[in-house]
Amino acid sequence: MGRKWWWVAGGVVAAVLVVGGQTVSARTEEPAYELLRRIGEVEIRRYAPQIRATTVVDGPLAEATNEGFRRLAGYIFGNNTRQAKIAMTTPVATGPTESAPAKASEKIAMTTPVGAVTVDGRSTITFVMPAGYTMATLPIPGDSRVVLEEVGMRTVAVLRFSWTAGEREFAQRRQEVLDILAAAGVKPTGEATLARYDPPWTLPFLRRNEVLVPVADEGR
Repeated sequence: MGRKWWWVAGGVVAAVLVVGGQTVSARTEEPAYELLRRIGEVEIRRYAPQIRATTVVDGPLAEATNEGFRRLAGYIFGNNTRQAKIAMTTPVATGPTESAPAKASEKIAMTTPVGAVTVDGRSTITFVMPAGYTMATLPIPGDSRVVLEEVGMRTVAVLRFSWTAGEREFAQRRQEVLDILAAAGVKPTGEATLARYDPPWTLPFLRRNEVLVPVADEGR
């Protein structure tokens, strides 16, 4: 990823991604999944249904991620119909139920990873909403370019890697996954997604990045 995104994104979230000396990835909720099997370094995971906040941005991955991140961060910081804001100093808590809608003072917790998928020069940037919320209880985004969507249970092939995660690294790791799947006779069913788990100031060798490629469901 280009340096511009790291600097800008770091400035946007620096105040909220370090809590008590810990990075965001150590304190935030991650999407739930079941590990089905491993094929070499690739994990085949089945993810539970989730709700995502997404936005589509034109342009190269680095610039698109920068712009998309700002839009989505704006939503969880309070640019929504109830001015609900990100939880800054407390652990992630279970969200409200259908019978208990979110209130104006309620906080939306940050989750990881930040996802990005690029097709024909257009990138879709994604935040996963905390478990426990529904489409009825989440506030409506104030920016029309941010959309909430429900995603059903899905199976993906995942390759984890560290260091940087720019367009070149993403392309290389994506091809690694595709080669491993081809050798195992597993066919992809969609486009690859790049997922990043750590804030930009994390030392490169400690960063967690993943490439996720959707595949046919196994044994459900």
